[in-house]
Amino acid sequence: MSTPATPPTLLQTLEPQWVKTYAAFIKAHHTLFIILALAAFGFFGYSKAITAWDQHEQRLDNVAQQKITADATANQQLLTQLAAQKANFDATLKANQAQVTLLLSQLKARQVQDNSLPLPDLGARWSVLLNLPPAAIVATPDNKLTLTSDASHATVNALEQLPVLTTQLSLATTNLGACQAVTAQQDKVIAGLNTQLTDTNTARVADQKLAAAAQKKAWLKGFKWGAIAGFVGGIFVAHKI
Repeated sequence: MSTPATPPTLLQTLEPQWVKTYAAFIKAHHTLFIILALAAFGFFGYSKAITAWDQHEQRLDNVAQQKITADATANQQLLTQLAAQKANFDATLKANQAQVTLLLSQLKARQVQDNSLPLPDLGARWSVLLNLPPAAIVATPDNKLTLTSDASHATVNALEQLPVLTTQLSLATTNLGACQAVTAQQDKVIAGLNTQLTDTNTARVADQKLAAAAQKKAWLKGFKWGAIAGFVGGIFVAHKI
């Protein structure tokens, strides 16, 4: 015995036809809608994950960039200080060289003058140079100079210093030349390191751009394959229904 059909309710009678149509469509394809919803949720989660990872990488990049900027600022300060020190050194060296040139010129003129001095004046000059009393070196009637014992020793002691002072001057000149050569080489090294730092920073910026492009490409690729999988799954489910 068949069950009699249930008469429609008032609400069902008042429902528009399009509501009934969409309700029937949703009931018939609810599995497909679930798959599409899961696919959309997956895309949303994938996008959020990419965004979070990008933000993480950006934070790391910002920290690295801050360090590079701080290093560049510190290096620039050191370069400024070094330039000031070099300028002071060059000015001092130039002034010292000018003074040495003047002293050598004065020495040559004084030697010419001493060669023309008569013996009494030559003895007096000798005493002044060695800080001796005036009577320590005197001229004799036979056109000679006589020295006291103290004057003789003082003269020999002064002459003993000449080889040592000459060697010291030679070594100091050699050391100065070596220091200037090392300074010039250091300038080249510093310039090379600054160029390397600039190139590294430039390359790092380029790497960031490439990484961003690759990340975008990966996101688009994942989105494409996710969309294809969702579409194929939907068709398969719809076909099964």
